[in-house]
Amino acid sequence: MLGLIKDIFIGIPVILSKEIILAIKKEIDKEGLMTEDAIRARLKEIQKSLEDGNLSENEYDELENDLIERLKKIKAER
Repeated sequence: MLGLIKDIFIGIPVILSKEIILAIKKEIDKEGLMTEDAIRARLKEIQKSLEDGNLSENEYDELENDLIERLKKIKAER
């Protein structure tokens, strides 16, 4: 019984968080040549997800770093 409760309150949110991160990363990679505006919009989206509790601080940091690196790459290509 305790294992089931643990799975419900810990396991499921962790699995969902990982799925959210993978979906966001996949979408970022799929779009490939994103604009600065699109990256800034994604940064706002993941900030909202963090504030809503849908992402942990570590998950947010990972996604934010990916987006910032992509933004730097776009700016360097100018």
